Amino acid sequence: MKKREHALIVVELILLTSVFSFLIFIQNPEITGFTIYESASDGSTINDTYLRQSSPTNNYGDSDTLRIGNISLNTEFRALINDSNIGSIDSENTILNANLQVYVTSASNTINMSIKVYRITAGWNENEATWNNRLTGNTWSSAGGDYLQEIDEITFTNESDKYYNFTITEAVKGWVNKTYIPYGLILLSTNASAGNFTYFSSSEDTNSSRRPRIIIDYTINAKPTIDATSTDSSLTNPKQVGDTVNFTINWTDTESNQAQTFICNSSNINQSGCQDSTFCNTSMEALGPSSCLYTVQSTDNRSTNFTVAVCDASNCSTTSSNFFYINHQPTALVTQPNGGETANQSQGN
Repeated sequence: MKKREHALIVVELILLTSVFSFLIFIQNPEITGFTIYESASDGSTINDTYLRQSSPTNNYGDSDTLRIGNISLNTEFRALINDSNIGSIDSENTILNANLQVYVTSASNTINMSIKVYRITAGWNENEATWNNRLTGNTWSSAGGDYLQEIDEITFTNESDKYYNFTITEAVKGWVNKTYIPYGLILLSTNASAGNFTYFSSSEDTNSSRRPRIIIDYTINAKPTIDATSTDSSLTNPKQVGDTVNFTINWTDTESNQAQTFICNSSNINQSGCQDSTFCNTSMEALGPSSCLYTVQSTDNRSTNFTVAVCDASNCSTTSSNFFYINHQPTALVTQPNGGETANQSQGN
């Protein structure tokens, strides 16, 4: 019976993984695979402690709990958590999703308590941080921690022995792409009255399954995605030889990487540009839409095909093709002049 149950569990895990992969693929067809980063189960990559307002010079880095809320008047608790190994994720990767998972060991909430997560903006040490100081001899800019940018918020009840997951995707994206330094997260409550508090397991908990962990789903750098291409010409409003065609390309890049748009006469395009002929290209830009101009030549066809690719430092988008339209002036050859011949250019091609 146990073997059968184990086999069923394995099958269920495989199915869940397949469904998750499929959902990622549907969300962005350029993403073809993903990797999961997870904080070490032994707690070696997690730095954590809590701050106590009523004991502003005490450090609790060796505690097996992280405390948040208020036990009594002017006894606010705040928790600090960081994973020192997030920097191992290459900055070229695409962060799909990131969560901070915590386990509630004890809760005493007479009202539903809101716990918010913010990004810490100054360096700290789990064995030195206090309500007043981030490091020994270095105070916080504001007592109780330096932080910005609310990342997520969860309402906690008085239930214990329960896991919660905070969504921290935007913070992790910023850490991985070097927008800001990964100083970690601070958890606090803005509505906890006296007697409302929650205790989480810390990295010191002897039960490894209850320790805080950061879980990150990511993939190799996703290609830019072209959403639409257009020009300011049409069959009913064609350009004349010598006119300029304005190409407009709507595109996105998951990481907001700088990218360059190439308008070419073939699909032979790489990061250096069009490998055959170039109609026009843009400089590096952080986001679309992008536009560039081309002067119509007499050698262009009435319906001229063009192909577009958007390339960042690592790869190029799937190409997209379209047409621009021109009207050639008619060529009239008068073979028997009698002095009264005219050519009506309004007749078109």
